[in-house]
Amino acid sequence: SYYPEYLHRRAIAGQIREAIDRGDDIILFVDAGTGHIVDANGISCELLGYRHDALTGLKIGDLLDEEAHAAFQCLLTGHARHLALTTTLRGNGSLTVPCELSALAAHIDGQPTVVVIAREATAAKPAGEEREGPGDAYQAIFNSVDDGIVIMDAGDGRTIDLNEGMRRMLGYSPQDVPGVDFLGL
Repeated sequence: SYYPEYLHRRAIAGQIREAIDRGDDIILFVDAGTGHIVDANGISCELLGYRHDALTGLKIGDLLDEEAHAAFQCLLTGHARHLALTTTLRGNGSLTVPCELSALAAHIDGQPTVVVIAREATAAKPAGEEREGPGDAYQAIFNSVDDGIVIMDAGDGRTIDLNEGMRRMLGYSPQDVPGVDFLGL
């Protein structure tokens, strides 16, 4: 029956949402067609000084300086799939958040979406501890799912990334992944 699989996937989605909400990084989901923020985790609201409903009513450009906004446009128009930069997000009122920002174009529930992960630049770790990059939170969530996930280039069908579950299923190492014609397997 389909129902146990549905329950399993729903439980995984709940675990991913909990991981996103408990994280220390700002995580925003942006509609790639309109540039509107469609979802945000709790720390995003806290650091930027917005209620969730107010933050999700904004466009991503409302939070970015001119240089970052210009770079982000490449994601929204499909000219780039990933963006990494250091910038300052503009919050509510005079709030600003210096951060390392990583954004990735993706399709979520069939909708073109940009996932933004921003680590507050002032959130330094104690001496001797290595800092994770902004994309590490995304990668941890991506790899925590037991199901196999494939991220493909919509234009040519080439594989961009596989999560650990899919690599195990296919017997690939991370080095084998880029450029594999997944549709030809």
